[in-house]
Amino acid sequence: MGEADGGRYTLKVRDGAPAPQADLRFATQIDDVGKEHGLTLGPDEPVVPEGCRTASVTATAPAGPPTDGTPVTVRHTVSSGDPAYDGLVVEPAQLLLFSAEPRVTLTKRAFAGVTDQSTPQRIIATGTELQAGAQIGAGTPVWFVFEVRNTSSGTWATSLNDVQVHDDVLGDIGTVATLAQGKTALLGYGPHLMARAGGTR
Repeated sequence: MGEADGGRYTLKVRDGAPAPQADLRFATQIDDVGKEHGLTLGPDEPVVPEGCRTASVTATAPAGPPTDGTPVTVRHTVSSGDPAYDGLVVEPAQLLLFSAEPRVTLTKRAFAGVTDQSTPQRIIATGTELQAGAQIGAGTPVWFVFEVRNTSSGTWATSLNDVQVHDDVLGDIGTVATLAQGKTALLGYGPHLMARAGGTR
């Protein structure tokens, strides 16, 4: 597990076993480690319908920092109108928890008085950075540099391709073709003329 929508496992009637003649209802028990991390199951009482052989279960936990690979055990007990299955204890499901960290973080920086806008690095070097909330006049040209960092980590660490950056006010900023895990790319934008006096953020 580690994705926002959780991880999935399947409860299945063993190959060669008779088809259930009544619904199989599974009572679930999450171990203390899973409870500590807020693990929940959906549905919390899975059902294999009469005549069927499988039921899918989704396990989710709030975003947090568990050590990657933290093991959790979920136990199941069956109740059913089919005596062949009623009271059956099922082999526990062994789940692994992973931290759900953002894949990309963005830092938006603003600069005034830029004399060389050829690259984001030159915008930073030749401009004066405007701190959050800085007051500037209407019509003042402002340049922006977006720091795009790949923050994927642990088992989910990966290189990202075609990372598109969009700003609600400025519009499309640009695309980072390839961004390795832990690396940062810079995108520049400007000049943008402030429509009215106010803060930079």
